[in-house]
This record gives sequence, structure tokens and C-alpha cells, in this order.
Amino acid sequence: MRFEVLHRTVYRYSGPVRLGPHLLRLTPRPGRVAELCQSLAVTPLPVARRDETDAHGNRVTRLDFAGETPALIFESRFTLRTQAWREAPEGGPVPPLCAVAPEVAAFAAALGPPGAGPDRFLSALTEALHARIARQIRPDGAAWPAEVTLARGQGACRDLAVLFIAAAARD
Repeated sequence: MRFEVLHRTVYRYSGPVRLGPHLLRLTPRPGRVAELCQSLAVTPLPVARRDETDAHGNRVTRLDFAGETPALIFESRFTLRTQAWREAPEGGPVPPLCAVAPEVAAFAAALGPPGAGPDRFLSALTEALHARIARQIRPDGAAWPAEVTLARGQGACRDLAVLFIAAAARD
């Protein structure tokens, strides 16, 4: 399977700010990735960049900045091809990775039929999450289950990611 992803994050401040060190986790875990081509553009330009592997085997990028800036922009692009890792039993449909909670499946179904095209569905999902889920900063703790984030109507970035994946995985 081949994926092409463009992710852009923009932070705008009410006045110039000094940026502290940043740790970015933008690279898929090694293992089933057969090919990976990626780029990262950062504004303002960092004074130092280090691509490393953390203690858990994850690729991370450390950035340091100097001076002040009214905005911080990250634009990450990657294309990857995965290796096959699951096979359908006796030629049938591929079983889901995990069960999707009924309320998450209903939320996803309300966004349109699965056959309407992945681009249209994923755009509708992104817009629905932006409109329905308030962003909450939680510096610690594991991600909430998708149905918890959906029910609470709020969550940290990691909670939204879990909800997005669960909704996109619906049958």
C-alpha cells in the first residue's frame, strides 16, 4: 500500500516569542515500511537540527531556535510504501485491526458511505473532528479510547489521532 501525506502545522503568536527546543516525532516506526521518502520544512529556520533514534527505537528530530518570531510553521511531507502484513482468511475480507466502538462507527457512517471515495470521506472526517472536538492540552497520560474522546467532545492531539484512526477504520 502506498501513502502520500502532507501535514502542515502553523502557530501564530500575538507578538514575537522566543522558541524553546522542540522534539518532533514525524517518522513512522521502522518495521513494515518498505520505502520512505520524507522532507521537513520549518519556519523560522532552526539553528540546529538533529535526527536521532530514541530509547524505544522511534525516529525523532530535535530542533533549536534563536531569536524571536511571530509564527512557527512545520510542513512535513512523506511518501511511503508498506509491506503486506495481513492476509485475508481464505480469500475473504481482511479482518479489522481492532474493534471499532459502535458510537465511533455511527459517527463515521454519518459522514458518508465508505464507497464515496477516501479523499471525500477523510476530508469530511477532518472537518467534523475540527468542528466537534475541542483541543485540550494534557501534557501527560496515555491517549483516551476513541469513544471517550467522542463522548467528551474534547481531547489532546493524541486522543484526536486515536479517534481519527478508529473512524477511518470503520467497515
